[in-house]
Amino acid sequence: MLHVVMCQQCGMGMISPRPDSAWFDQFYRKDYWPVYLGSRFKDLDDMYIQDQCAERSRQIFEAIDVNFRYSPRNYLDVGCGQGAMLVEFRRRCPTAPCLGVEPSPDAAAFCFRRHGLEVEPRPWNSLQREELRGPFDLITLVHVLEHVLDPVDVLTRAVDRLSPNGLIYVEVPDLLSERWSGKDFFHIAHVWYFHETALRNLFLRCGLEVIDVIHGAADIWSWAIGFVGQKSLRGPQPPEGVPLAPSDFEDRLRDHLSLRGIALAMRDQPLQKRLAQLLSPRRPFRFLGKLFVLGREASGPLAAGRPRRAPSWTNGGLRVLAHKSTKARPEQLCRLNEPLAQNEKTFRNSDPASRWLYVNRAERMDALDTRGIFAPDRQVFHRARYEFALDYLAQLEVADIACGLGYGCRILKEGGAKAVVGIDSSPEAVAYARANHQPAGVRFEVADGTKTPLSESSVDIITSFETIEHVLNTEGLLTEFTRILKPEGRLIVSSPNDWGLTEHHCHTWTPFEFMAEITAFFEIESAWEQNSRTTNHENFSSPLDIKVWSAETEDQAECLIIVARKKSV
Repeated sequence: MLHVVMCQQCGMGMISPRPDSAWFDQFYRKDYWPVYLGSRFKDLDDMYIQDQCAERSRQIFEAIDVNFRYSPRNYLDVGCGQGAMLVEFRRRCPTAPCLGVEPSPDAAAFCFRRHGLEVEPRPWNSLQREELRGPFDLITLVHVLEHVLDPVDVLTRAVDRLSPNGLIYVEVPDLLSERWSGKDFFHIAHVWYFHETALRNLFLRCGLEVIDVIHGAADIWSWAIGFVGQKSLRGPQPPEGVPLAPSDFEDRLRDHLSLRGIALAMRDQPLQKRLAQLLSPRRPFRFLGKLFVLGREASGPLAAGRPRRAPSWTNGGLRVLAHKSTKARPEQLCRLNEPLAQNEKTFRNSDPASRWLYVNRAERMDALDTRGIFAPDRQVFHRARYEFALDYLAQLEVADIACGLGYGCRILKEGGAKAVVGIDSSPEAVAYARANHQPAGVRFEVADGTKTPLSESSVDIITSFETIEHVLNTEGLLTEFTRILKPEGRLIVSSPNDWGLTEHHCHTWTPFEFMAEITAFFEIESAWEQNSRTTNHENFSSPLDIKVWSAETEDQAECLIIVARKKSV
């Protein structure tokens, strides 16, 4: 789950956890422009026109022009994108040299093809003095700092390239702007969230004096805020030297988000995941923050394992602001594994094994049981995913992790597997499985899925259905899967959709988020939707079946089944 958190000192927001540098290099070199283009435009030329890049840049220069004491003799645009700011500067100062820095080679090539601009394809944080000519009389960072890994580092490097009397202009989305509705404001490409106080504190940290504040310099970005600054005589200020966010900031932010129809809740949230586990290489913009949370950072067992640290330049704790929410309302969510009421007295007075199964029916399913303890549709639903797996395992060694009551191991063995081992952490479940579902070639072991007794590279196939969402240590579970699988071995795994069925779940994922968890360790071969005819506003009238996953119907899928191969070493 992706969070947006807030520094309690300066009020700046950031996604938590932040991506690492390797992810940044990959994303902005190869994926950023294709994702933007693929979602809204035919190509970069179409985007240049439809996004009004030329007019937008003209309006920005009109807004900052009043601060120039003299015409800039040279200009640096950091994160120049499609080059519109450079083109406008060249129109205004045709004899003055200008330079663009842009991490995307695609955008740099576009600038040369369309505008004849020489743009250096390099990361934003590569503004070392010896590599770029300068210093520069004007430097702009227009909608850049919300994307970078460390805005203090990038802005400090830019200030270092600024001439003594030069000006710098920084523009970012304004979290507290009255001109945005909230839709699509939170997404994976925006690592940082600014408002006037946070941006002013950032300028102080980087040795800049604010000389002008501009709200909505360009009509198309009316929700943006821009600062014009110059080098401060005091130089960079330490974290403890910047002002605190106003005491009423949290209340203002809550009111601001509530007015935009964004749900609010007070809840602790774990913040320990790596972002690399959250990203889908095909659709990295899928994750939009729609549920906002103001609360304390989680502590205790949920927060253990990987400490959550704020950047070194913040000087306060973190408060959770946003995370991905479910679409379903609680009153619309179905109650699963509902028993047949007329059987209650019968099973409470029956033999110990039947009584145990009945009492634990909400957590334990025997999809082969014929005593009427479980709803037949639910039994078909649970059997179907094991029957689906039969196409992949003829005469192969199979491990069923979190095998539960063992009916799945029986289905796999009788369906053609060479041998099956079932692993479950519950001694009671394993005892039931051994007594009821252990034909020749099947064995059961009591063990945690993250620490199985199986040898390295010992199985061809792992099945693990409706398991991963219950395991806090997702990374440990997937690491164990890769350990025990043979080279090129397959994982067949399922997890419920993000409908809010979280009473017994440690995680809830949308299909893309679930795919991202798996792609951190495996190469996905195929993805499938499974439905159970659940009467629910998300799944009403959806047939009981398994079909190929589609982005158009993913919201109606009760579960996602992924078939993936172990990555080659």
